[in-house]
Amino acid sequence: MASTYSAMQCPNCGRSAIEDYYYKIGEQFICCHRCDYNYSKVIEHETSQYKEDAFGGYGIFMVVKKKGSREIIVLDGELTNNQLEKFTKIFSESEVDQKSSYLVHFSNGQFTILLGTSPKNYFLSFEDSLEKEIGETICF
Repeated sequence: MASTYSAMQCPNCGRSAIEDYYYKIGEQFICCHRCDYNYSKVIEHETSQYKEDAFGGYGIFMVVKKKGSREIIVLDGELTNNQLEKFTKIFSESEVDQKSSYLVHFSNGQFTILLGTSPKNYFLSFEDSLEKEIGETICF
């Protein structure tokens, strides 16, 4: 199968997302590492019809352990008080690297940092992140 892998503007939050597009068969996958929106368009082989699915898009909880492992928890709906309590407890555990871990919620077009500190360029718009990437890769 042939595909293109490129940066695109997230249809959910407007930040930089990754698109994997299989142009010969029309399948498409989109993943945003900011709001954690995920989209897929795949062919159902039994019917030869496309099936589209989207989930996430409410933010992420990035848990980085001091030993180096990491886990991303997808927020696939509005954050509940029970989830926030659970995530706060996990964030406070001694084996968690609080300086590298973060909980970011996305709702009504706004990002809110609830735990930790997000990475430096986390909130750049798609255009700004593209400009930054190009600026860092062009050598004269």
